[in-house]
Amino acid sequence: MKEIAAKYKYRILSVCSVITVLFIWEMATDILHLISPMMLPSPAKVLDTFVYKLTGGVNPDGATLLQHIAASMKIALGGYVVGVLIGVPLGIAMAWSRKFEMFAKPLFDVIRPIPALAWIPLMILWLGIGYWSKVGIIFFAAFISATINSYAGIKRTSQVHLWVARTFGASNRQMLFKVAIPTALPMIFTGLRLALGSSWVALVAGADSSDERVRLHDSGGKDAGTPRCHHRGNDHHRCDRLSAFLYPGKAAE
Repeated sequence: MKEIAAKYKYRILSVCSVITVLFIWEMATDILHLISPMMLPSPAKVLDTFVYKLTGGVNPDGATLLQHIAASMKIALGGYVVGVLIGVPLGIAMAWSRKFEMFAKPLFDVIRPIPALAWIPLMILWLGIGYWSKVGIIFFAAFISATINSYAGIKRTSQVHLWVARTFGASNRQMLFKVAIPTALPMIFTGLRLALGSSWVALVAGADSSDERVRLHDSGGKDAGTPRCHHRGNDHHRCDRLSAFLYPGKAAE
C-alpha cells in the first residue's frame, strides 16, 4: 500500500488541487452566493453549457462546439502548414549556406521581433477580410518558431561529424541530408511543436484583440470557431459560455 501511495502521490496531489479549486468555486457561487453568476458561473453551469454545445446545441451563436473547433482548426492548421513549409527550409538554408545567411538573415531579423497580431491591419489591407488574411496572421506566428529552431538545429551540428563525412568523400549535399538534417531533427520537431502552439494562440488572441471588422472568423452568419464563441458569449453576457470554451480551445492545440 505504501509503495502504491509513493508511486501515485504526485498524481493524487494534482487531483486534490483540482478538486479543491472546484469545491471553493462551487461554494462561492451556488452555495454561498458570494459572486454573481453573471460574473462567474458555477462549475455545474459551465459543465451543463459545455455538454449542451458538445451534444449539438446551436444557441445562441448558430453552431455546435465541434463546428467551432473545426472552423478554428481549419484556419490554424492552414497558417501552420504554410509557415512550416516555408520556415523549416529557410532555417536550414540560412544555417547551412553562409552566403544565403548573409542575404536572408538580416531580413528575417527585421521580421522576427514583430508580434503576429501586429500584422492584422496589413493582412486585411493585402488579403481582405477572409480566410487568407486569417491564414496570413497565423503564418507569421508559426513561421518564426519553425525558422528559428531549424536554424539552431543545423548550427548545432557537430563539426567532427562533418569532418568525418568529408574525409569519407561525402559531398556538400550528402553532408546536409545525411549528417546535418538528421542531427537537427530534435530541434526541428521542437520548432514544429512550438509553431503549432503559437498558431493556436495567435488565432484566439487575434480574435479577442481585434474589433468586429477584423476578427479572425467570418461574419454574416457563417462565423464559427472557439474565439468567435468567446465573442458571442461576451456579447450575450454569458460567462458560462466563455468558461466552457476555454479548455476545448487549448485541447485543440
